[in-house]
Amino acid sequence: MKKLMIALISSGLLIGSCSSDEKLPALEMENQPFIGTMNYVVTSQTVVGNTVKVVVEGAGSFSFDPDVKLYDAFTFNLSNGSASHVVTYTATNGDKIFAEMVTQAGETGVEGSTLFTGGTGRFAKITGGSKNLGTQPDKNGAGNWKETGKITF
Repeated sequence: MKKLMIALISSGLLIGSCSSDEKLPALEMENQPFIGTMNYVVTSQTVVGNTVKVVVEGAGSFSFDPDVKLYDAFTFNLSNGSASHVVTYTATNGDKIFAEMVTQAGETGVEGSTLFTGGTGRFAKITGGSKNLGTQPDKNGAGNWKETGKITF
């Protein structure tokens, strides 16, 4: 009888721990528009064949966070002006947003798109993306861009 009681109690505990009444944390934003602006400076660049490996760092803001740091490592193709980026944004509280970006350099600026691929903390479940439009770096390696899109986190 003792073994049966232990088995029933154990089963009850197991079932109780799998309750469907548990609430997942609410999303802070769900498919909501946002705007971001970033200022950056080129911190390193290395020519490798027909490409340039570039790192830019900077700061700016998103409409959902006023003080964001930027780290962007990308490969720029010298023959066609395209670039493929791996970007990390760090929010005011230290949470991170990871993104992939593709851009195309034109005569007067750079345009492209950003896809949010994950994050940490409040951005752990981030999805969405944006279009971006910016300046080419000036003679000191400084520039800026603006992002407009929709985001869920």
